[in-house]
Amino acid sequence: MHTATAQQNNATNLYAVLGGIHHQSGMVQQKTNTIWLFAYTALWNGQTFSAQEITTAKEYIANVLMQAGSIQTNYEQTIQRILLTRNYLNNHPQKFVPQPSEWLNPQNTNGFAGTNEWYKKIVQKRKALPLYKYQWQLLTKAMDELINNPAALTFHYWRTHFAESGNHTLLNLFLSFAANASF
Repeated sequence: MHTATAQQNNATNLYAVLGGIHHQSGMVQQKTNTIWLFAYTALWNGQTFSAQEITTAKEYIANVLMQAGSIQTNYEQTIQRILLTRNYLNNHPQKFVPQPSEWLNPQNTNGFAGTNEWYKKIVQKRKALPLYKYQWQLLTKAMDELINNPAALTFHYWRTHFAESGNHTLLNLFLSFAANASF
């Protein structure tokens, strides 16, 4: 009887572990797809890439998500680092972002990997000014809600929020993200 109970407990524990891995895997895939869609929207909107290029880019993104820390935290940081890149490009129109697999390659210190230092500066500023770039954090939340609940009400709520906040850059990014997510 004791052996049967132990085997049942082991089976239950194994199921819980495997179920957790499956949930985590599904979360990584969903967040990877959202980040890819946002990076595409913010940095390469309208460009066409091969299936292999997109797959490689998504593999790099998934690796970022599975680094130390929580998937959600890594996701939020990644979105904000993409926004930092978008801001840099807006302020330096002579600069450009190479194809996604090159920009996301962790060995490319002039690509996504290089944005980590920029992000650390944002974190430092937030220690003194907690609401610094707060709208960026809200954009991350808005995209999550739109992907997880693609309803008109969700879309209109966030569109209205960004419009009323006067942040036309984030409004336009949100609208473009929503359009790309729909088509």
